[in-house]
Amino acid sequence: MKYNMKNIFRVATFAVCGAMFIASCTDDWDDHYDAVTQTGTGGTTMAYLEAHASDFAEIIKAAGYDKKLSSSQVLTILAPQNDSFNKDELLRQIASGDKEEVVERFLENHILLYNVSMNNDEKTVSLLNEKKIHFGTLADKQIAGVDVLQENVVCNNGIIHILKDDITYKSNVMEQLGDNYKKYLAENGLEDSNDIISLYSFLRLYDADSLDEHRSVEFGQDEYGNVVYSDSVMIRNNTILRSLNAYIYREDSSYWAIDPGVDAYQKLYNEAKTYFNFNDAYAEDVVRRDSMSRYFAQYNIIREFFFNANVNQADAVAETTKGDSLVTTTFNRWNWKHHNYKNPFQAGGILGNYQDKQECSNGYVFTWPAAETPAEGTGETGEESETPVSADLPITVYDAFFTEQKIEANPSTLVPSAGRDKASEEWTNTTTSRQTYNGTSNDSVSNGYYKIEGVSPVSKPVVSFKLSNTLSGTYDIYIVMLPWNVDNPDVDPAAMIPVKFKSYLYEADEKNVIPYLNNSENVHNFTPTGYVVYDDPTRVDTIFVGTHTFKYCYQYTSASSSYLKLSLERSTSERTQGKFDNKYLLDFIYLVPHRDDVDPTQRFKRQEEATEETPETGRSEE
Repeated sequence: MKYNMKNIFRVATFAVCGAMFIASCTDDWDDHYDAVTQTGTGGTTMAYLEAHASDFAEIIKAAGYDKKLSSSQVLTILAPQNDSFNKDELLRQIASGDKEEVVERFLENHILLYNVSMNNDEKTVSLLNEKKIHFGTLADKQIAGVDVLQENVVCNNGIIHILKDDITYKSNVMEQLGDNYKKYLAENGLEDSNDIISLYSFLRLYDADSLDEHRSVEFGQDEYGNVVYSDSVMIRNNTILRSLNAYIYREDSSYWAIDPGVDAYQKLYNEAKTYFNFNDAYAEDVVRRDSMSRYFAQYNIIREFFFNANVNQADAVAETTKGDSLVTTTFNRWNWKHHNYKNPFQAGGILGNYQDKQECSNGYVFTWPAAETPAEGTGETGEESETPVSADLPITVYDAFFTEQKIEANPSTLVPSAGRDKASEEWTNTTTSRQTYNGTSNDSVSNGYYKIEGVSPVSKPVVSFKLSNTLSGTYDIYIVMLPWNVDNPDVDPAAMIPVKFKSYLYEADEKNVIPYLNNSENVHNFTPTGYVVYDDPTRVDTIFVGTHTFKYCYQYTSASSSYLKLSLERSTSERTQGKFDNKYLLDFIYLVPHRDDVDPTQRFKRQEEATEETPETGRSEE
């Protein structure tokens, strides 16, 4: 057999160098611990703790954690000295079934994975519960702000540092919401129950933690062949919060949250639930309908409670945000008017009246003060409550979910008519998302429009459009009309004449049946004594049709929803005199949540008209 002498020499050289390197590293390691180690032991970390930090060791044993510290797994223990923490309270919690909480909030708040010695370099390290702490130097001898009494005790399975006090557990945002909820229960003598309507009790229903098999340490197998882990690392997850992009349970994130308190949350919830009244098409089971109403009401209000501090460039100490604006985690720049709060810390701002600013391991929780007098209806049933509710939040259903609905006039929403009322319908899809007409923002065309025209000069065309995604609330309904020359500039404006309508709204009943007769109780006639008139056909105009309260919610369902019927009207004399036309262009239908303090007929009044009549107010911002 032939041997390559160059390879033999190379291997021999590597072997010698490797031995020299190992010897050198051993010398360096020994020198390191000769310099910084005060005590060395030949035993395990658990054995040393039993002799020198017996209080901490007793908690470890009571929680069944001693096997881990007696194993070969290398850990760094930050052991508080005896009498520095409430040992009896921790033992009581373990005996009462709260062992997991003691493990996470106390034991794993004092343990790190692998060897971490104190030297001349300060660093940030992660505890077993994933909290991050500051690890000081030999010069300052502090860990997480706690004085170190004895550092770098070397054991055969790790290192121990003896601390003067225990390390205070700092909750993350999700945990702080839970702490606030538990405090509320204790102060009011209540037992925990998922029937209690609160922010935290709703969120925790959707916890979906899972095992991280790659980071967990296998211990062996049970009698059924299942893998058993001596150190289980869990991946935190919550499906609701994930859908809101609000990862408030992650330690590597930075979030703000609003905690309105249980009573104020219930007050907002009771109002929100009225907008999610589903009919039998959604669920024939009343219990299921109530359950879904409860879910969607809460899901929609909590969208206003969470903020990504990094996205907002938010500084909780200085109370500043990017551009003096605070956007929620559900903010969409294409719908910028919603989930966007200006001047958040000023009076009347979304955070202008907070009571407490609770610092967390990954952000802040802002709580609200209690009102001086009790408020009615803080429970789900609306019964009177003797418990004061928080001061009114600067968050309303109009901010959270009860917002305007824009229903495009296009083939998917059109319901054609037949017979003598049949209309000629021609849809034009604009090539851009907004087409400007006459060069002004008031004169704009959205994504397509319909040309509606009578099939003969004497016909009165009728068309209907589906109204989808409405809530069981009250809306002001508008139609946006376009001039006939919007796509044909050669049409003489003098030849364009007004159009007159009657309008009806057909709403499904409790069985999701759409009525077809005008005398049905589910048909609302907006024009029983008059007409809706498009009186200036030379411009784009938003015309008020009427106000309607929908009985049922049609969001999140495949129910038939409702229809808006437009019936063009003109008499023979009006036709022959050229007073009204039988053709028009419809851009879209606009549903705006009704407000008692806003006159719907004046909401979209043009600036020049508003200036003539009310110069001090101008056009409504809505």
